[in-house]
Amino acid sequence: MPYNVVDYEISLMKDLGVKIVTGKALDANNGITIKSLQQEGYECFFIGIGLPNPNKDPIFNGLTEENGFYTSKNFLPVVAKASKPGIFEN
Repeated sequence: MPYNVVDYEISLMKDLGVKIVTGKALDANNGITIKSLQQEGYECFFIGIGLPNPNKDPIFNGLTEENGFYTSKNFLPVVAKASKPGIFEN
């Protein structure tokens, strides 16, 4: 996707109240865990680890899109499909 389209999609998410945090590791040593996020009241979260191919932690084995589990490979096409018509055209 072109950068301006990505920026636009990010602004749409922020307008909906999505909180975006970058530069932090999901790591018990620094106090950020899925459990701690749930305890803070977050009902859902997306963890983007920046790899070209999905690298699923074994804790997620068996989870599917039907369970609300997406990898980058199956999440981004869903976002693109749900976007406004023509948004991905140059």
